[in-house]
Amino acid sequence: MKTISFIALFTLAFFANAQQPDAIIGKWKFQRLADTTSLDSTSKKMAIMMFGEMTFQFAADGTYESVLFKTEQGKYIYDKASGKLVLTPPNGKTSTMKFTTLSPKTALLDIGKKQEMIMERTE
Repeated sequence: MKTISFIALFTLAFFANAQQPDAIIGKWKFQRLADTTSLDSTSKKMAIMMFGEMTFQFAADGTYESVLFKTEQGKYIYDKASGKLVLTPPNGKTSTMKFTTLSPKTALLDIGKKQEMIMERTE
């Protein structure tokens, strides 16, 4: 009986960890760059123009949709412990980012090159 209980508990734990964490599920919209001290006024305006309408939509089934210049759909993997987010579009070329801070309404997303974005959950 103990063996069956252990196997059942192990199976439940395995499948619970295999599910996409709901911490990022929903729609996220770009708010601003976290640190603009190294940017001049023209670069700040360009960043707002480039990223101003950027959104990410993460679904519970592990799919995403992002909008930045064009709409892209694909699959994602999110590791809650490290904050690492891997996006894989249909062409297979992955992008890796990291949630350095995550709360129910806002997130700080490290996009590399020492740049972070403040995102706001809209749904």
